[in-house]
Amino acid sequence: GELILQAGPRTGFNNGISLVTGTTSPSVKLRVAENGNVGIGTTSPSEKLHVVGNGLITSGSAVDLRIDVSGAGNASLTIDRQTTGAESKILLLDGGASQWGIAAKANSNNFVIRDADSTERFTILKSGGNVGIGTTSPGEKLTVSGSSYIIGVTGAVGTGTAYYLGDSSNRDLAITRVGAAAMAIGRYYPSAWAETIRFTADGNVGIGTT
Repeated sequence: GELILQAGPRTGFNNGISLVTGTTSPSVKLRVAENGNVGIGTTSPSEKLHVVGNGLITSGSAVDLRIDVSGAGNASLTIDRQTTGAESKILLLDGGASQWGIAAKANSNNFVIRDADSTERFTILKSGGNVGIGTTSPGEKLTVSGSSYIIGVTGAVGTGTAYYLGDSSNRDLAITRVGAAAMAIGRYYPSAWAETIRFTADGNVGIGTT
């Protein structure tokens, strides 16, 4: 059978359904409004599901929370804080312990990625868009604090990988490994590699010669 709860329509009254609990001070815990919106922790739900308070989804195995738009339109997840002194963030946990955090930082709204020790490993400044790795105050479009290892394309320059300065059309400067252990500096413009300086494994430097 089917259990049906129906509020009798009366002009001037709120024709919804409320679940009320409590003895000395009963209060509405769940509200189904006349327009079909459901509220938990609120008596005036503004959306199909409106929850005021914390929530928890748990499972003994894999669990999936999905936002699916079957027609035209965007699928979005919005996290909106109402004060500048707090953060909008997503925490990734393992066994209850925080491992990584993604946040819009309080006050500055810089985008940051933090590790388990709350150390900011990656930063994008809201003002100017500078990107920092290992620094929270990048002064250039890309600022790396600490050692770095850059892998470029294989085979396009010399016989090894390359690091380019320029853009995708004009690679004005390229630093590449050639052969087994040599390094070369040159240009890859407009579509041909032109070596300028070579450093051999034994420390010899050649300008205009390989």
